[in-house]
Amino acid sequence: MIALPPAAYDPDRRLLVGPKGFARVTRREHDLLTQLALRRGRLVTLDALISAVWSPPEDEPERPINAMRVHLHRLRAKLKAVGASADLIQNIWGVGCLLAPLP
Repeated sequence: MIALPPAAYDPDRRLLVGPKGFARVTRREHDLLTQLALRRGRLVTLDALISAVWSPPEDEPERPINAMRVHLHRLRAKLKAVGASADLIQNIWGVGCLLAPLP
């Protein structure tokens, strides 16, 4: 389980669980969230995220940064829906993202 207070993420079931319910995440959202969790509290560059989420590179969309923004938006919406803060995933515009460290 990955702690996303007050929610949690079960990577085996690809399930976000929080005080307001639960939400399933897509494979891409799962890959994105696990990459951020592996480096929690540290900046993960957009290039590193794109490489991790679209592997092999042949799977990479035509506009990977735009696609990444869409997946981040959807993941934040799911976090908010289950009762966690969408601000858990922080953007450093044009550079990358980070998952907020645990308090």
